Amino acid sequence: MLKRLRTAHPILYCILAEVLFLGSLFLSSLVLTVALVAAGADFSGLDEYLLSLVQELVGAGAAWLLLRRTGRQGLLGRRGSGFWNGLLVGMYPLAFICYSIYSALIFERPDMPLLPAGRILSFLACMAMVGVAEEFLFRGVIAETLLEHFGTSRAGVWKACLLSGLYFGAAHLTNLTGSAPLGVLMQCVFAASLGTLLAAVYFRTGNIWVTVFIHAAMDITSMLIGGLYGTQTVADSISTYDITMLTSIAVYLIPTAFLLRKKKLSEVELYFGRDMK
Repeated sequence: MLKRLRTAHPILYCILAEVLFLGSLFLSSLVLTVALVAAGADFSGLDEYLLSLVQELVGAGAAWLLLRRTGRQGLLGRRGSGFWNGLLVGMYPLAFICYSIYSALIFERPDMPLLPAGRILSFLACMAMVGVAEEFLFRGVIAETLLEHFGTSRAGVWKACLLSGLYFGAAHLTNLTGSAPLGVLMQCVFAASLGTLLAAVYFRTGNIWVTVFIHAAMDITSMLIGGLYGTQTVADSISTYDITMLTSIAVYLIPTAFLLRKKKLSEVELYFGRDMK
């Protein structure tokens, strides 16, 4: 049924896929919370990143199931341009990541000890799994479905990138339950712009593990000080976002235009054209 829906109604399929993914995150969180309450756990001492890691594992499983049920699980093993060559294509976000890490460690590091090693490892594992789960869904399931629908012409690739970016941005509206509305709205704008760029990187490389790595690295970087020192939660961080986040539209869409310049679109056809025949 999912395979037929994907072919006949790709836009509806993408919406359904996102709803199922977000539903799996919510359901796993609910079940885990109920189980902890039943066990008499002390929530004040729980590792939030460890709990989120469980959620993201469920989300990654849901995305993988969607790929499997539609016969697209093979993309997880597709080499495309290769991982290291793919990182060269994604050089812009990687340079941004390196600068952000340097800036955070030099100018934002608090005068306090690091969290215990176990807490730091759960932070790193959680952020990495967010990259896996969200890339499986938003690039592997959604962006690829849209590309097959719109085609590999320049207009088709742009439509697939922009629309998949909007899906990615909209998913972050779920953070309204724990963060300030303006911060969440700005996060949605940021995520939509970033999602458009990540789709372009994915289409140019044909290797989803490149965008998994970039996405995970960006998430780790965005919460680096909070994850290492425990000074800020993800919800608190989102609440600090303001209208300056609107600059992300230019910051990410300009390199997207560079990646999707006309003479490079043949690479998209090379990696994805076979899936459309």
